[in-house]
Amino acid sequence: MFQIAKRLTSHLETSRYFYDHLKFIKKCYCTTISQTINDEKLQEPNVDNKNLTLPKIKKVPKVDGLRLNDKNIAKKFVDLIRNDLTNDSSSFYAELNPGLGYLTNELLNSDIPVLHLYEKITDYNEDLQKINDEHNDRLDIRNYDFLKLAKTEFIDDVTNSKKLSNLLDGIPVKEWTSDPAIKIIGAVPNMSFFYYLQYSLIDKCLSKFGRIVLNVAILPSMSLAFQDVPENTVFHRAKNIFLRNMFDYKYLDSVPRKSFYPEQFKKLKQRNSKYYAQDDELMDIVRIESKRTFFHDNFDSTDAKMFLYFLKIQMKRKDTRIIPSLEKWISGCGPRLIRKNMTIFTTYSELNSTELLDLFNEFKSWPEYKSCQFYEIVNSMIESQSRFRKR
Repeated sequence: MFQIAKRLTSHLETSRYFYDHLKFIKKCYCTTISQTINDEKLQEPNVDNKNLTLPKIKKVPKVDGLRLNDKNIAKKFVDLIRNDLTNDSSSFYAELNPGLGYLTNELLNSDIPVLHLYEKITDYNEDLQKINDEHNDRLDIRNYDFLKLAKTEFIDDVTNSKKLSNLLDGIPVKEWTSDPAIKIIGAVPNMSFFYYLQYSLIDKCLSKFGRIVLNVAILPSMSLAFQDVPENTVFHRAKNIFLRNMFDYKYLDSVPRKSFYPEQFKKLKQRNSKYYAQDDELMDIVRIESKRTFFHDNFDSTDAKMFLYFLKIQMKRKDTRIIPSLEKWISGCGPRLIRKNMTIFTTYSELNSTELLDLFNEFKSWPEYKSCQFYEIVNSMIESQSRFRKR
């Protein structure tokens, strides 16, 4: 009897533990969902914009937005990108996270007619408004985070809000072959924004506006993602290959990382750490522009999505061989590829980004393409995603 009572007591204690644990998980989960959907309720960082100096800025474990805090670097930044700063009222000039407005002030000294500022933290509004008064109301201050475009679009879909339309208000609609509709200036702290940007330009909220050009500061490791070096297998991956085909990249110069805040904690030693060694010391100022020739008569937005899936499927492994893998989809296609100077041993990872796009276009041109397993599966996925968004 004593053993039975002891066992029952143990079960009750275990059940109570799991019950309390589940309550805790539920509380955390509900809090997270509430914070995501009700974005306006998120607590903003406590910024002292009166005494904001580099030694006083705390380091953070993860950087979501970078702001320039060096007047000399701001002037250098604008000098590097001056060719893109023209008195062109048909382009939409956007600055990301202006902070105290050092870069803003230099940009307004150029020929830009109107500068649209995307600054989520309202504590900076007073400083930015002073700059606006000094420059004859040429600023449009918007308390949104342009880097969180994906999150804003998701929240709009869930809550039927209009934040995205407010964020994008005033951007001119242009053809893809026209001059860029949007010119973005600022700093981008990670690759997530660029990965979403490529989707957005193909089939999401930015697709109707045409091309885009970014004059931005990025980490040196992010620059490696845009450099087409197949031997660098760490960065020769599907998403980066697609980016290189969609965008032209140009390195302009490097500036100290400490000119931007907040700083990030030094990461523990990680795999391939040599590629990230300069991220704590430097920022690369680069020019990234969507290619005018990316879309054309024989390559539309559906083909672009197909190409991205093609890369993701075939480049999961570094040693995937081209001819055997495509033979699984279209039997007997090997001789066609051999005539293109490939061998039975040629792998996808050996080809550079342009060659991979040429390979996809060759694959797409075959008469069996629209009846092969790849096309049927991926096309049905694309159509289902399109139907889901239209609900």
